[in-house]
Amino acid sequence: MSERVVLLIAFAAIVAVAIVATRAFFARRDAARIGRPLDRALSVDDPGAPTVLYFFGPHCAACSAQRAALAKVREWRERLNVVAVDAARDPDLAAWAGVVTIPSTAIVDPHRGLLAVNHGFRPAETLVAQLIAATI
Repeated sequence: MSERVVLLIAFAAIVAVAIVATRAFFARRDAARIGRPLDRALSVDDPGAPTVLYFFGPHCAACSAQRAALAKVREWRERLNVVAVDAARDPDLAAWAGVVTIPSTAIVDPHRGLLAVNHGFRPAETLVAQLIAATI
């Protein structure tokens, strides 16, 4: 019995190390992308406002929750563009932002520089805090 417990603890430790290493890898990779300019124009309503690129997929269950969070962000921020991007239909834009899962969001400044990337669902409060931290 104690042998099984030791094996279980060892397995849990290996999984925990793998999770921490994976998160650290993506954090470093995303940090290297910050400031990276987008090499194409975005079709937005307010070119002088920041843009949230919302990457989704047609069969994504969590994407509806992200859409609702983005609707709240739009209520709190008067000047903001939100552009929905089907990640499978625009793989170049998804690769530029470093999207690895859907939903994902990328915050882009008015000069088309990348400010932040979020993998997976992020609540409205997190997105607003990122916009404030970027002083836009």
